[in-house]
Parts: sequence; C-alpha cells; structure tokens
Amino acid sequence: MGDTSIIEIDLVALDRNLRQLRGLVGPSCAICPVLKADAYGFGVVRIARRLERMGCECMAVFAPSEAALLLDSGIRTPILVLKPVHDLTELKNCKPWLRSGRVHLTLHDRDQLDRLAGSRVAFDQSLPVHLEIDTGMSRGGCGPEQAGALLEMVAKSRQFRLAGIFTHFACADFDPDFTRRQMDTFERFLHEHRIAINPDCVIHAANSYATLRDTRYHRSMVRVGLAWAGYGKEWMTGPVGGHQDVELMPILRWTSEITLIKTIEQGTTVGYGATWTASRPTVLGIVPVGYADGYPVRPDRIASGMTVASVGVMVDSVAHHKPSFAPVVGTMSMNLITIDLTDVVREFGHHEVKPGTMVELISNDPHAPNHLPALAKIAGLIPHEVLCGLNPRIRRVYRDASVGVETCETKPTATSDVT
Repeated sequence: MGDTSIIEIDLVALDRNLRQLRGLVGPSCAICPVLKADAYGFGVVRIARRLERMGCECMAVFAPSEAALLLDSGIRTPILVLKPVHDLTELKNCKPWLRSGRVHLTLHDRDQLDRLAGSRVAFDQSLPVHLEIDTGMSRGGCGPEQAGALLEMVAKSRQFRLAGIFTHFACADFDPDFTRRQMDTFERFLHEHRIAINPDCVIHAANSYATLRDTRYHRSMVRVGLAWAGYGKEWMTGPVGGHQDVELMPILRWTSEITLIKTIEQGTTVGYGATWTASRPTVLGIVPVGYADGYPVRPDRIASGMTVASVGVMVDSVAHHKPSFAPVVGTMSMNLITIDLTDVVREFGHHEVKPGTMVELISNDPHAPNHLPALAKIAGLIPHEVLCGLNPRIRRVYRDASVGVETCETKPTATSDVT
C-alpha cells in the first residue's frame, strides 16, 4: 500500500440504504445494524453515529470492548453484545451503561447464566439479556430443549431481565427451505413458551439475507450487516418475497494510482513464478497494492472456471469521462499488482495513461466487473471476508455530499478483543 491508496465511504449511500430497509420492514420493526470488527472495517464510531442519526433502535457488536468504544464516543442507542460473557468483570468498562440498561448481553447456555449470576459485581437493576435459540447454526446459543429451562430461570430472576429472544440463520442467502425449517423451529419454541415471554420482549431472527428474502422473518427486529453497507442481493438465490423493490447502494470505493508504466515484448513473463506470459507487445502498469493491503484476488489462484481476464481494475480517463477495464496479470506481490494497460492505452492514448493515473480497485457500481461481490466470488470468499481483510492502515475518506462536505478523513479505529 502507498499513500495513494484511499477507501472512500459514501455516507449518503449509507443513509439511503437505511431508508430502503426501513421501507421494507416498516415502522413497527426495529433495525439493528451489526457492527462487528470495526463495522467490517468501515470505522465503527463514524458509522454508528450515522446509523444512530438515521434512527436505528439497536446495534450489535461482538465483544464488550466494542460496546465500550461506542458508548465512550457518545452513542446512546442500546448495544447488544453477542459474545458469551461469563463474568461481569468483563464489562467493567461498560458499568455506567449497564446501570441504564443500554448494554444487552446474549445468553447462550446454563453454564453462562450460572456464572453470571455468581459474579461478585452488583448493579442497581436487572441486566437485560437476549436468549439465543440454536435452530441449526450450531454456533452460539442452545437448543430449544435447554432454552426452555433458561427462559424459566430468567423469568423468575431479579438479576436478569428478558429483553430479547433470537435465532440465527445458517444459509438464508441460498437455501430457503432450510431457513424456513429454522424459522418453524424458532416459532414453535416461542409458541410453547409464550406464557414466560413478556410482551415487550424483542423477537429477532433475520440477518441481511433473511430480511431481504421474506417479511415472515422480520418479527419485531432485524439484524442487518451487509445490507447497511449496500450488499446482499447479489448473493441470493431461490425465491424471494421481500427485496424486489429494495435498491441498496454500495458505500465502499477503493482507489489508488499507477506508479510505473513499462512496455515488454511478446513472450516476456510477469511476476513471481513466471505464471503469465505476454502474448503480444504489452504495456504494463504497476499499482502499489497487494495481498498485504487485502486485495482479495490472486489471478494465479482463481477458482476453477474463472478466467484471468475476470480480475482487473478500472482505469480512470479524465478526458473521456469514463473508466476502462485493465486485467491484473501475473502473481500478486505483497505490495503491488501488475495490470495490462495495452488496450487502455490504445483507447485513451499514451498521453492520458501515465504515472499518477487513478485506478479503481473496488467499485461502488453494482454493475462494474470490479464490484466487491464479483471479486469475492472470483476469490472464493464471502463479502464479509473481503471487507474485514482490507488493511486498517489504508486511509479512509468519508464523503457526505448532502451537506456539501466532500471529504472528511478519520484514522481507522483500533479494536482489541475482537475475533
């Protein structure tokens, strides 16, 4: 990565995505953005402030340290901690907000409940907890059989208050039948234990994919991650009943510059391992980003059935007011990629393609070949992995054209115990 590398985050697109989601779920359903891992690398404090301004009723993070960071920054929206917290001393930095009920814990099993109850930390009021029901993810939470006993214990306890009950879908993006069976299991549990569930208990199940797939999964709150960032629809397969009219706009754009241009003869190899050979006299460009920066696709290791020409960047043309595609060739290095500029130079001319010319590594245009979901598919990754893999040292620039502020830069936020 060089100083030329910039990740642009469009706050107006973020606002628009929230309005689209609000229109889909309706005013009676709460929206809980998931902001784990520094909001997927977008900068959790900046994103949370914007989401709070847009009226989100809750936010979800993984670890107590993430909750404390948001609360210290002035966020007033209730925050759900998803990590199993076994000792209330883990929440020492959240203590003032625990008293006000603004930090909610996730309850996973009986052992956790017993250990929390035995913690030698006193609070002025009962702690809000969300009971997670494992309906097929086999990750957090416990099965319906064990969850019933936990529900009864919480209902009788003075230490805890049942603030929510939820489940998590394993494959709502591509398997509607499995998702439907998970929801059936969850709703059966809710019906069987309805007497122990207080009326103000928040019921939530839907992630981004389930939110877009069917209104049945919305219940009283949805937990959205990719959707607030403008992604999700691209990966969904099978019948849907919710998202046809929802138009999400990606908030991320990653740009850099060409730092070196050179011409090689036909038959010349490029990169480590000599994996690519020029089939013609070729104009090459060097872009100072590589796997150390989180560029997701190694052209020499792409998935079966993909072509090397599928991986590339868009080269900007100021005079022509349009970008042109340049494939990445050869093996990616730690801090640079090599792009084939031959056709771009033929289209734009040598005078316009030179060191300093901007290139777009990840586009915010859903139809571009370097759109993030397209790159993720080629790399055999999911969008979350690409976003979280972008090096936090890359400069983040926040754009808000709605108030006339074109650029507002902040340093990336560091987090500690996030997994």
